[in-house]
Amino acid sequence: MPLSDEALRFFEAYQTDYGRMEGAAAAAEFLVGDALRDLPVEIHAVTGRAKKPLSLLKKLRAGDYQNPAEQVTDQVAVRVITYYEDHVDPVVARLSQRFEIKPGESQDLAARLPVGAFGYRSHHLVVRATVDGLAGSQAQGLRGLWFEIQVRSVLAHAWAEIEHEVVYKSGSVIPDDLNARFAEIAASLGVADREFIRLRHDRDALVTDYAERYGRGEDWDEPLDASRLIAALEVVRPSGLSFRCAQVEGTTFPPHIETTCLDALVEAGIRNGSELRDRLGHERCVICLESYGALADVPPNEVSHYSVCVVAAGCTDPETFMRQFRDLLEDEILTRALTPDPDDDAALDEPPQ
Repeated sequence: MPLSDEALRFFEAYQTDYGRMEGAAAAAEFLVGDALRDLPVEIHAVTGRAKKPLSLLKKLRAGDYQNPAEQVTDQVAVRVITYYEDHVDPVVARLSQRFEIKPGESQDLAARLPVGAFGYRSHHLVVRATVDGLAGSQAQGLRGLWFEIQVRSVLAHAWAEIEHEVVYKSGSVIPDDLNARFAEIAASLGVADREFIRLRHDRDALVTDYAERYGRGEDWDEPLDASRLIAALEVVRPSGLSFRCAQVEGTTFPPHIETTCLDALVEAGIRNGSELRDRLGHERCVICLESYGALADVPPNEVSHYSVCVVAAGCTDPETFMRQFRDLLEDEILTRALTPDPDDDAALDEPPQ
């Protein structure tokens, strides 16, 4: 389709201004990532891009753009990829709170599919940064600019990228049998998305089962893994912020930090729930937890399970621990709580191994 004069002028202006649009894309990526930072869902990636000029030219030729400045909303776009399909809606809800939504332009493409049909599954938002979002100097390139945010799961993203490459970019008329195969793949990935969600819930049920066993006095001598560690702490330290509650509440524990905590505990000679319970009752560990609680202004019994793991692993040999597990010491208070007081006799008393 021939370009309208307006579309051609728009393309030429965009080509000249492309460097600024790349800066706007980086700012949009930052703002979207910042908006999702404390959301209790697992995000695989947040990436921004400015549409390449030749890609824009192809889009303009393919459609009827009489007013492209208003009609083309993906000059800048950000893609948010979640691990799980059921995390798409919370992401969309958060972004809808943090950005101004363009009326009539945002849509859930999966919801538009007919019953029994399978295909492109993504939620598209057309947004503009609010005044608060524009406060940082890095976001000034977004002033007044509508841009697109796509939100979808990893599996939906994989299907969309391959379909886009094979079908859209090829310029070929795709026969019905090939379209049917794409639909079959989309259907199978939809099943896989739901199965991944079930697996996540099954893992949570496993932790609950372990906690119930510990509560009955069972399994304390079983070797710790990440699930058993989470469960044992929920029983031994019920008032502290657990790993599971932190995830639900969006507390900023580092992702999957429980596995690093487990490594540190095993390195410190804590191999099962019984040894963990004993370590937490040792005088030196109790003193460190009390110190941490005083510094963080929380009761010692309410210290988070993440911090409890760090103290339990590092209280007997802080120097070695801090060399080997610096990634567990993001909180400066933890470092201070672990530093032995030379006048404290308990600091010199090694717990039983």
